[in-house]
Amino acid sequence: EGAEKRRWAFVFRTGIQQDVFQGLQTNLQPDDLQMRFYVLNAASVTTTVNGTPLRVLDDNMDGTYGSAPKPFSYGGLSDGIYQPEYDCMVVGASKRARPWSKYSEIGGNWYQLEAQKGGVELTATPMTLDTGTLKLDFKGPTPTWLILKGTDKLEGCYFDLVDPAKKPVAVPVGTYELFAGELRQGKKAQTMKCLILPGSATRKWTVKAGQETVVSLGGPFKFEFAFESADESVTVKGKSVAVIGSARERYERLWNCVPRPEVSLRKAGCKKGC
Repeated sequence: EGAEKRRWAFVFRTGIQQDVFQGLQTNLQPDDLQMRFYVLNAASVTTTVNGTPLRVLDDNMDGTYGSAPKPFSYGGLSDGIYQPEYDCMVVGASKRARPWSKYSEIGGNWYQLEAQKGGVELTATPMTLDTGTLKLDFKGPTPTWLILKGTDKLEGCYFDLVDPAKKPVAVPVGTYELFAGELRQGKKAQTMKCLILPGSATRKWTVKAGQETVVSLGGPFKFEFAFESADESVTVKGKSVAVIGSARERYERLWNCVPRPEVSLRKAGCKKGC
């Protein structure tokens, strides 16, 4: 209402009778008892920063442009794990959005961005920052996007390390930790994908002025799980099974690519497993 009143929109669709969920044909069509909407943000605001066009997208769908990320619990996430939804922005003529960030490089200069009145107004303050670079070294399929977030004085700063030009990404000096990422292969119904999230012991990376810091993630991969042992059996708790990467990052919400671990056991006194 009032000075903070703003236009907002989202797009949605419903499922169909012969839809596909995790590779299985499923009826997702609305009926007399239920109706499920699949939604996507369709709201943004535009402005210019020192002559460079800037579009801010409300991708966390909280009605505010340029707000902090929001954690959500979705199907396919392990217990106690949440997926962050975050606002994005498109700078200049780029065809790729980047995460909304307190410190952002726009048109060759650094600015501190502050959204006010729900994003109706934007303050861009020129900044002189010491910077270094982050380079992603991922063992495995190339992520479609992978974001680190700043800590301490860089709280509110987010940078995507997947650069279309495959160049190191310039960032302010400081310490960074994994925020979120995605692996994706295939198209439409054949799409395979998973979410990359930090674990409880995922390492951090420190960027120094004028220096390059390598962010190593991905393989070798392994399974992490909880289990209960009895005299003659071992029970693995299915919901505790997770895929873990080299930096202790987690791979969650696996879509069309259910992990199938190989299991072997050896009874006491036997020389070989079975």
